[in-house]
Amino acid sequence: MASFIDPILETVDSFVAWISSGLKQTTESYCDLETADSPTVLVNHDGSLLSVIRIIGAQALLGTSEFNRLRDGLTTGLQTRMSRPGHAIQVLFNYDREAAKSAIHEILAPARQTANRLNLELKDLFKEREEFIASYCAEESVFFVMWTRPTILTAEQYKRTMKDKQKMLKDHKLPPFLRSQNIVATIPDLRNAHDAFVRGMLDDLKSLSIMAEL
Repeated sequence: MASFIDPILETVDSFVAWISSGLKQTTESYCDLETADSPTVLVNHDGSLLSVIRIIGAQALLGTSEFNRLRDGLTTGLQTRMSRPGHAIQVLFNYDREAAKSAIHEILAPARQTANRLNLELKDLFKEREEFIASYCAEESVFFVMWTRPTILTAEQYKRTMKDKQKMLKDHKLPPFLRSQNIVATIPDLRNAHDAFVRGMLDDLKSLSIMAEL
């Protein structure tokens, strides 16, 4: 009897979970990320690949002419990268005044260590300086999220890669991933295009003397 009822309960449970996700009632329904394909590449539920680039900043002081050169170079690079359908970029800018104090504390750490080695009682001085500087500063961060979507493939390529994936699942007898991350969500044919997309952006940033890390 149990073997007969279990598939029915499984189907009902899956249907209720689908309804809950559609209504955004579960925490996981707010995240479209499925799994990781490599240490620097994440996979969306539809097979899209994405990587995050942290913009550290310019390597030199910028005047008006330098800023215009940087802007024009970045615009040209983005136009080239985005001319191919299937690529997208998200930009996240964060401004946090509360985090400035801890950042300043880390910056002054070498000076604090030197004072300790010299047996100088400067704790109050460092604390006062941190609080004073923090009142005028904020921590800022910028991230580029680089997306490569399945639409970069032709209809024939997409049909072929999905057929190959189904065959792989069948050959390895992999069970459905109902309550866990889908470790085979990746569309393999996207990997080379995505790597080229991210590598090209990093090269553009480097040529413009912008420090960035993947």
